[in-house]
Amino acid sequence: MKAILTTLALVSLSASAFAGCGKTEDVTGKLKKIDADKKEITVDSKTYKLTPAVDVAALDALKGKDVTVTVGHNKAEAVKAKS
Repeated sequence: MKAILTTLALVSLSASAFAGCGKTEDVTGKLKKIDADKKEITVDSKTYKLTPAVDVAALDALKGKDVTVTVGHNKAEAVKAKS
């Protein structure tokens, strides 16, 4: 019985460790809209929330240009000009 309970506890703890996997992807497109109040940006037709790491004031220079956005869990973690 102890072995079964120990195994169940181990499985439940390891499953929660993988919940925040940190998977990110790079999205490229034209930065169409910046909403500083809602802290959102629109790249092509997709809208992403901004994380606190992204400087909203610096995004004005990129509006209308091609950008690469690092996205994790539908949140923009970094925005930079496409090279």
